[in-house]
Amino acid sequence: MYELIAECINRLEIRVHLTSLIMVEEKRVTDLGQEFNICDDDIWKNCRFSRICQQMGEQLKIPAKKKAFLDVFAAGYDNHITYFEFYNCFKGVLGINNVAEWMIEDFLSQLDIRDEAAIELNEIAIWLKKYDTDLGIQIRS
Repeated sequence: MYELIAECINRLEIRVHLTSLIMVEEKRVTDLGQEFNICDDDIWKNCRFSRICQQMGEQLKIPAKKKAFLDVFAAGYDNHITYFEFYNCFKGVLGINNVAEWMIEDFLSQLDIRDEAAIELNEIAIWLKKYDTDLGIQIRS
């Protein structure tokens, strides 16, 4: 019985969290003069990952953290790193520890556009640019 109650509470917390992300993203999109349609896949992705991107952007404003973050990618092959390396960079270098594990895993799979189990700096730069964070690299389309 207690496991069922715990699972219900967990699912409720997830729904409340996603609702707050949707509300914040709706404000951001409408402030830009764009239409907000939650059924649009790109809008939904933005809702899911907006908090992660904004927190990363805040941490990357700190020059030492930005340099350390970029150095992690520079050490990888062709600016690619593994999920594990990104996770450690996210938690360690950037010090972001208040994002649910399932959200980080979801974000990692979104960043891996070629399904290679690797994260490319360019993909992160594209996401962060949406939230006014410039990594100072040339972004490829």
